[in-house]
Amino acid sequence: MTNWFDWNAGDDFSTHQEDEGLLLLGDQTPDWVRLPPELGRRALAVKDARYHECPLCQDGAPIRHLRCDEGYGVAVCAQHGFVWYRSRVAEKAQD
Repeated sequence: MTNWFDWNAGDDFSTHQEDEGLLLLGDQTPDWVRLPPELGRRALAVKDARYHECPLCQDGAPIRHLRCDEGYGVAVCAQHGFVWYRSRVAEKAQD
């Protein structure tokens, strides 16, 4: 059984979707993430977490990026929220 937690960029906790009294504290790497509606809302496994600059801010400050299946990645930016992107290798494979 998979338990889904909602997490806002910049927060150090996440809230269970069905029981708001259940929290996960700390900077944890999830096993799964769900794509936003405009990208299809599919669940993707998270491969790992790394630190790079935000693709929108491009200020050199390292922020957390989650690398996911299917070449997706998401930057967790306090200013821009969740910034979804695909690797160039994944995009070329679909062409």
